[in-house]
Amino acid sequence: MACQLISNRAMRFALAIALAGFAGMAVADEPGTPAIPDKIIAATYVCDSGNTVYVRYDNTNADAAVATLEYKGRTFEMHNVRSASGARFATEQGLTPDKGLQWWSKGGEATMSEMLMDHTAPEPTPIENCRVRQ
Repeated sequence: MACQLISNRAMRFALAIALAGFAGMAVADEPGTPAIPDKIIAATYVCDSGNTVYVRYDNTNADAAVATLEYKGRTFEMHNVRSASGARFATEQGLTPDKGLQWWSKGGEATMSEMLMDHTAPEPTPIENCRVRQ
């Protein structure tokens, strides 16, 4: 009984750590990094600027994962973009008409960036650095 109790506690603790670490990850592209299949995960991020980003990761379709972000009173539906690590989402709908948004999360941290909607455009410009609210 005592061994089972310790085992159950250890499993719950390991699961809590895993979920906290993967709260910002919907799809993993690195070999050996588990994705969270058939799950919808909600997370709240607090940014260095003091702004809050509410994110709903929908990984029920691993081939078409989406993240819905609420930021500054607006909602953005973003689609998964292949990345070497973490989970990266993008949308053409941005804060201004000529720019799109990118949300790139890894573990408990994420970066929101603006990007020009042009194939010759420079790298996205970070506008928020955020961490999952515990």
